[in-house]
Amino acid sequence: HCRQLLWTAITMPFETRSPILELPFDVISQIFVFCLPQVQDALPWRTEAPLLLIAICRQWRQLALETHELWNTIYLELKPHNILSCRPLLEFWLPRAGQMPLSLSLVYRGSKGHVHAHSNSHPLATLISDYAPHWTSIDLQTPLFLLSNFEAPQRPLASLRKLTLHSEGFYGISSDVKLCVFANTPQLRDLHLVSGVVEASSLGLPAEQITTLRMEHTTVRHALDMLVAFPNLESMTCIIWGEAGTPQSAPHASSLKSLRLILSHDRGPALLAQLTAPLLERLELDVIHRAQLPLVASFVHRSRCSLRSFSVRLGEYWSYVECMELFGSLDLLEHLEVRKGGSSLDVLFQFLLDNPLVLPSLKSLFAERTITEPVMAKVIADLLESRRENTTVKLDCFQLVSPLADGREPDSMLRITRMIEAGMEVSVVAPEQWFI
Repeated sequence: HCRQLLWTAITMPFETRSPILELPFDVISQIFVFCLPQVQDALPWRTEAPLLLIAICRQWRQLALETHELWNTIYLELKPHNILSCRPLLEFWLPRAGQMPLSLSLVYRGSKGHVHAHSNSHPLATLISDYAPHWTSIDLQTPLFLLSNFEAPQRPLASLRKLTLHSEGFYGISSDVKLCVFANTPQLRDLHLVSGVVEASSLGLPAEQITTLRMEHTTVRHALDMLVAFPNLESMTCIIWGEAGTPQSAPHASSLKSLRLILSHDRGPALLAQLTAPLLERLELDVIHRAQLPLVASFVHRSRCSLRSFSVRLGEYWSYVECMELFGSLDLLEHLEVRKGGSSLDVLFQFLLDNPLVLPSLKSLFAERTITEPVMAKVIADLLESRRENTTVKLDCFQLVSPLADGREPDSMLRITRMIEAGMEVSVVAPEQWFI
């Protein structure tokens, strides 16, 4: 009898069925899907779903293995010494996705000590080739001349949409060498080039397909040449660190809708001086010195672009004339962001207040100030009321990063509060002050 009681005590926990297992399979599957990491293309950790779910109990393991949505995305971060270790994981993982489209992301980090393997039998080439139809994004931080020795996979990289290539210093390739490993990529749209200047002809990519391009540590000439090489670009982001001569030709970017020249300072306007972009809707750049204003204004006039969003870093001391030169013709602009405005911000606010017909379509205004002197609340209240009452399109959102002098202006603060109650989104942020 005691032995029976002991056996019952041992086996009872295993016979107890969790209430969650009484739910229908579809419901439990959806619960499991909601357990997935929120980060896109998360690493396959054993402490997170889906691998965590199959380690709970036998029933959960079976349910998780049959829920295809848990297995259609995998992110691999490999180094030369562990590249072969991912094969068992892929062979276990991929069949679980069933007929769902797979999203396989590969990050491979090579090093100087592993650049001697130049044959197509390199494990990286084998891995890319064996799973060619399934890769949706590939990020390779490895010498490009190593990739130049890889042959194109026998099957196309049919799902590849994003490609990131790192080319650093002498790791680049000469202009007479062409990569062929990514030539057959019918879905490729997004290209990211990091660290270094690589000619478009050396990449061996289907140039007409590329619609999004990001380049870091590039030059004005290289950026313009890439606009010519990829004629259907819709979005381009550049960090320009050098002039490096004149381009082969002044490009007419007929498809470009978004251009971001971040951390580029004087080199941003220098690029615009040689560019035409008739469909441009979003522009971000630095205009630090007054001498650069004609370059930007000429670009806008020459392109006749319909800018909807403009983010600009202003210089310290601007006048009415300069504000008119930069903003006077942007009749369709809806979103304006002014970064590092300094004292020029005071001039801009007064300019907009005195000229309600300038920027008549403005819906959103973000302004950042670099000096500690507070902005008068009356100026803000007058500007916001003017943009609500004297324009056809009403300003809906105003954000200011600056101290606000509100202590002796209760009437102005009350006016701002009333506009907030009427539906305007107003945010004034200072280092130790929030007004919402």
